[in-house]
Amino acid sequence: MRHPQLVCWLALVCLAATTACGSSGSQTSRTEDTATRARSASPAADQAIGARPTKTQKPKKKKKRRKVLAGQLVAHPGGGGRGPDCVSDLPELPSEFATSSAVWLSGMNGPKNVPLAFPAALCLHGFSEDQPVTVTLTAGTRSYRTTVVPASGKVSVSRFEPPETLFNGRRLRVFDVGAGLLESNEWGFVPPSPARDAIVTAGAVTLDAEQAGTSASHRQAVTVATPPGQDWIPGQRHQLVIFGFQQDEEVPVGLYRRTSQAQTFTLVREIGAVTMPRSRIAVFTVPGAVTVTGDGYCVSAPLDTVINCPAP
Repeated sequence: MRHPQLVCWLALVCLAATTACGSSGSQTSRTEDTATRARSASPAADQAIGARPTKTQKPKKKKKRRKVLAGQLVAHPGGGGRGPDCVSDLPELPSEFATSSAVWLSGMNGPKNVPLAFPAALCLHGFSEDQPVTVTLTAGTRSYRTTVVPASGKVSVSRFEPPETLFNGRRLRVFDVGAGLLESNEWGFVPPSPARDAIVTAGAVTLDAEQAGTSASHRQAVTVATPPGQDWIPGQRHQLVIFGFQQDEEVPVGLYRRTSQAQTFTLVREIGAVTMPRSRIAVFTVPGAVTVTGDGYCVSAPLDTVINCPAP
């Protein structure tokens, strides 16, 4: 287990809602009036004397859908599950990944389907430990190149790479984890917004790795986790990633205070909102004015299931 606060989310997607959570306002639909009117016998009677021409009404702008914060919520404790782990991935990959050069991303679901917003790590197999590796990530028509450097030491469970890793051009260190594998420290898989949209549109990324005549390529499915959820981006103070809501939906974020019951929180006030982009992943920065300490507070979007309600 590499990140217990996050990995629990995927294990609890089937939990029934236990609190009154916010939902979008009810929608009404209009039924077109199909009644017909008999024309009068006299053509002149069809037009009222002195009547003004009927004005053409402009279509009403469609209101943006907005979620509603729950007045109270219950935070479920999380734990268990697996994090990114290149060694554990090998049995789930084609057999040639363990016998030849290979490159892939390890995620919370293993290597077959990597969800955005959750921790990920880069895995390399069959590459030398004494030379850099050039890794190119392609999503649709967008490509990003990273120099990956084998380094001494071990993978850390407490140090995280930036969420823009593989998209910011910065060097990335990888470490020997045995079985011919090199693995990076993990990061919250939250690429910059244009890359996010491209990845979700393509539904996958392609990784290409090259090192002095050795090369590997792999196309990997990438998804947005459901149901809607949230968590802090690892290593990024006050950066809350919110995901899974519908595109263009406005999602408020509230500050909650713990009640006398251990895992029950009451809404203090709304502290901001995000509008879901095409990728259905948005990053909310807690305002600097929200300066609370201890575990008596938490921050949350309108969710049916809140896991380990995050404290700012």
